[in-house]
Amino acid sequence: MPLAPAGRLPLLRALLDPRVWRWAACFAAGVGLAGFISTAAWVALSDGPLRDPESVEVRIPAGTAEAIERGAAVSAIPADLSFVQGDRLVLKNEDAVAHTVGSYSVGPGTTLTLPLDRASSSSLLCSFHPQGSIALDVRPRTSPLMVLWPTLIIGIPLGIVTAFVVEVARRLDMGVPEPSEIPAG
Repeated sequence: MPLAPAGRLPLLRALLDPRVWRWAACFAAGVGLAGFISTAAWVALSDGPLRDPESVEVRIPAGTAEAIERGAAVSAIPADLSFVQGDRLVLKNEDAVAHTVGSYSVGPGTTLTLPLDRASSSSLLCSFHPQGSIALDVRPRTSPLMVLWPTLIIGIPLGIVTAFVVEVARRLDMGVPEPSEIPAG
């Protein structure tokens, strides 16, 4: 009784051939190298952080309006804010007077939530900052899937070339014959 049906025997022989495994290993190494390079480039050059949207709270402390009138610095409020697309800016006014940011007004003791759905950089007029404006930088969200296309576009040809170079180098080494060149018996 045969070990494998006659139709599957050539496939079985092909899978047991060390050349197939060598080509597969070289191909996988090329794709893996391209994946590593693509991932490293994505991490180094990424414009925005990889995180889910969140709420970013900015508190306007009590006495802010008086401090700004006196020309004093209000250290609790940053001049530049960076966000990721989808974040929400939550302005919590703890001051006794209303404040404005851009075209929005935040009454005393109230909270204003601004959804930041579009990537943009802007400077808004701001009554609660000593400089009179606040910079908002909303960056687009990034995804690790951005690595997939460069990995495939670079990795597949790199894997084929790597396998070809290894096979040529192996054949040039005259000390190791092909399995089909070894005489039987």
